Amino acid sequence: MAEERRAPRPSNPQDPSSSHSSDSEGLVGPPPSEMSYWDLLREPSSRAVSLPLWTVWACFGFTYYGLVLFVGRLYTSSNDNDNNSCSFDYSSIFLNAVAELGGVALSALAIDRVGRVQTQTRCYLAAAGAAAAMGAGLDPAAVLVVSFLGRMAVMAASVSHPNLSLDLI
Repeated sequence: MAEERRAPRPSNPQDPSSSHSSDSEGLVGPPPSEMSYWDLLREPSSRAVSLPLWTVWACFGFTYYGLVLFVGRLYTSSNDNDNNSCSFDYSSIFLNAVAELGGVALSALAIDRVGRVQTQTRCYLAAAGAAAAMGAGLDPAAVLVVSFLGRMAVMAASVSHPNLSLDLI
């Protein structure tokens, strides 16, 4: 079965029947339902927005889930019995999770003072430093404090994600 190929119609932002749409910013391109990932990289204007956003979201994903999963492993003690059971220090894990509230508050205060990009950059660097320190073999109390600060920093960095695209456009 052969695919039907149609010649693209010229783009006219004023014509509602045109195959290309425009928004209030004056950006013209194919409708989102017809776009692919390759289209986001092909056009320089889309690439200038897409690559930084992909990078930020990938950094957030690796940092946040890395810290969350690492904290779970730090506060696990396994029994060497044949029943393959383990126990968790739930109070430390809960205190670590509460750090996200502080991170949101910190970000809300910092964004207005230093801006979204600076807040995000500084908080990601702090979270990376905390993750590195967590693996340095500290005593349990120090690990709790460092993991608390790391989770607070990564949550503070994530608060500015939804508005980051506004800074890039």
